[in-house]
Amino acid sequence: MKHHTSTIETTDGLRLYAQSWLPDGEPKAIVVFSHGIGEHSGRYAHIGQALADHGCGLCMGDLRGHGQSTGKRGHINSWCDYRDDFTAIYDVARAAYPGIPMFAGGHSLGGLIALNIGITAPGDYAGIVASSAGLGLAFVPPQWKVSLAKTLSNLTPALAMSNEINPDWLSRDKAVVEAYRSDPLVHDRITARCFVEFTKAQAETLAGAGNLTLPLYLIGGENDQLTSTKAIEEFYTAAGSIDKTLKIYEGLYHEVFNEPERAAVIGDLLAWLDQHVD
Repeated sequence: MKHHTSTIETTDGLRLYAQSWLPDGEPKAIVVFSHGIGEHSGRYAHIGQALADHGCGLCMGDLRGHGQSTGKRGHINSWCDYRDDFTAIYDVARAAYPGIPMFAGGHSLGGLIALNIGITAPGDYAGIVASSAGLGLAFVPPQWKVSLAKTLSNLTPALAMSNEINPDWLSRDKAVVEAYRSDPLVHDRITARCFVEFTKAQAETLAGAGNLTLPLYLIGGENDQLTSTKAIEEFYTAAGSIDKTLKIYEGLYHEVFNEPERAAVIGDLLAWLDQHVD
């Protein structure tokens, strides 16, 4: 396996930390994948290893305000910022591997980004892979915080609050939870503007599901306490894709790739990719 790191400059002058996991030979496919809110690409190294061992590649970047990228923690001015960050990672991967099938993917917030791009800018993606896509929340955030975010989005858009993520909701594997708690690159911030843009993107992506035509692979955990499994199922039903697959894993929490059953979950992903690579 080959592991590479690099820095990519955005059009508005930020620096995104990027990394890739690739097989020693030419990859048969590449998944351009985005992490969830508050976390970073380094938490996906085991998936990168599995993909590389299978002859595929994984390319990721830390979104602005996350991990080792620059930018205020948990802040965007517009939803387009996240889409542009994802596209910047894709552009580098595409330039390096012309002609190789490229899949857009992501987890949680990253899954929402991938689905949104699949609807608004499908380009030459070979398909979409989304785990625990952040199409809706499985919990009800404090109403005062929602109202405050809406009010302050225009007044003081960079005001940061807790993203309300309880690490115990991520996985039934206690080692995963403790590693998350102690990870210095993880943060729990979300700004007023980011929250408002996130909720707008959720509504727009759900409303636009019928316009998605790319092959679609949606997965989630039955006991996800962060993102709404119901919203994922609604998106799947409404998606315009003829080729679409939905897997809701019984008993699993939010981070399906970090559960005790991770080997089976990753194996299912690899099998789906094999079916969609010429």
